[in-house]
Amino acid sequence: MKKSYGFNELPPIARIIVIGSTLLVIAALAVFIGLSMLETKAEVKDGELRIKGFYGVTVPLGEITGVELLDMTIGQIGSFTRTNGVGGMGQTLLGNFRTGGESVKLFVKSKEPPTLIVRRSGGEDLYISFYDAQSTKKLYDELIAAL
Repeated sequence: MKKSYGFNELPPIARIIVIGSTLLVIAALAVFIGLSMLETKAEVKDGELRIKGFYGVTVPLGEITGVELLDMTIGQIGSFTRTNGVGGMGQTLLGNFRTGGESVKLFVKSKEPPTLIVRRSGGEDLYISFYDAQSTKKLYDELIAAL
């Protein structure tokens, strides 16, 4: 019969491994959460929409079929299921989601309106909302002017 050990009964090297592994996991989670909370950067430049940060994407303007600025929060627009990304922590929804049977990318840093929707012919639609409503409106205006 195998003997089970309590933590204090483990050999010193085993205790070091357990403590070190735990600290490493906690540090990695803290870094990931902290980085995901940073504001997403977006710009319209050289014929492309460039979204930088976690889950960033570059979209040629020719691939954009429509742009909508809705005076609604992401929750008012619909129900989104996270498939790979960050969600449910504060005001951040970031990454790959599904809604109505479609795959979409969310870059939502606010639960306040407006929300910008970028429709694409060659990929997932993008939903964008910055902490500052004026930044979301500015990106919309830049896209309309470029299209």
